[in-house]
Amino acid sequence: AQIINLSLGGPGFSQDLRRAVNNALNNDVCVIAAMGNNGMNQVSYPAAFDGVIGVVASDENNTRAQYSNYGPWADIAAPGTAI
Repeated sequence: AQIINLSLGGPGFSQDLRRAVNNALNNDVCVIAAMGNNGMNQVSYPAAFDGVIGVVASDENNTRAQYSNYGPWADIAAPGTAI
C-alpha cells in the first residue's frame, strides 16, 4: 500500500496501533485518519500520532462540520457532510 486511510479512532491510546502506524510510516506509506465525530477539541488516535494526517470533516459551506472533532493535531479538512 502507498496510502492507508483509517476512518476510525478514539481518545484511547493503543501501543499496538502506534506500532502499526509507525511500521507503515517507516515503509514510506502515507497514513490518513479521521479526527472523530464528537464535535470536541479532543485527542483521537490514530489521527493524533506524529506523522499521521488528521482530517477534520467540513460541511457544505466549507467550514468545520459541527460534529467533527478538532484540535492542534488536525492537518486538513475534507468534505464530510451532504456528500
